[in-house]
Amino acid sequence: DTYKFLVKGTQEYEVNIYNRWNEHVFKSQDPNYHWNGRMFNTGAQLPDGTYFYTFAYKFRGSPTRLVRGSVNIIREK
Repeated sequence: DTYKFLVKGTQEYEVNIYNRWNEHVFKSQDPNYHWNGRMFNTGAQLPDGTYFYTFAYKFRGSPTRLVRGSVNIIREK
């Protein structure tokens, strides 16, 4: 499974995800590169918990917008 931000036609796109200790665990400036729940998608599988994101995007002729939120990882055991 992956976590993705669906938006088309942006001039700028940046997603950052942090754990509850504010450690950076993912970054993407490519709308086609989605988070898979691992440390920067290639490292260790991250534990269950709440992760926080910032999502900045810009459409042509518009100001940059910033969205903040959270996502939970719940793994089946």
